[in-house]
Amino acid sequence: MNDHSYVDDVARGTAGIAITGFIVGAVFGASVALLLAPASGDETRRKLGETARRLGNAANDKISTASEKISAASEKIGDKISTASERIGEKISTASEKIKEMGQGRESEPGGESYGPSGRRSREPLAGSRTPNTPGAAS
Repeated sequence: MNDHSYVDDVARGTAGIAITGFIVGAVFGASVALLLAPASGDETRRKLGETARRLGNAANDKISTASEKISAASEKIGDKISTASERIGEKISTASEKIKEMGQGRESEPGGESYGPSGRRSREPLAGSRTPNTPGAAS
C-alpha cells in the first residue's frame, strides 16, 4: 500500500537534521576562521559577505527544491484520491446494479412463490385450502 515504510521516513528525517547540523557547523566554523585569520578588517568583511551570499543562495536553492517536491507530492496524492474515488463510485454502481438484478429475478420463482417489493415471499393459497377469515370480508 505504501511505497516506503515508517523506518524510511525516520531515516530521511534524521538525514535532514544531520545535513542541517553540518551546514550550520560549517558556517560557524568558517565565520570563526575568518575572524581569527590574519587579514585586514576590510578583507575579512568582504570574505564574510561573500560567504553569506553563497550560503543564502544555497539555502534559496534548497527551499525551491523542497517546494517543488512538495508540490509534486501534493499533486500525486490528489491524483491517487481522485482515482480511488472513481473506483469506489464504479464499485457502488456495479453493486447497485447487481442488487437490482437479484431483486428482479426473485419476483417470480417456480413453485408458486413470489416475492414482493419488500423481498418477502408470499404464497398463493393452495386449491381447496381454507383461508383465515379477515374482519370485514364477505363470506
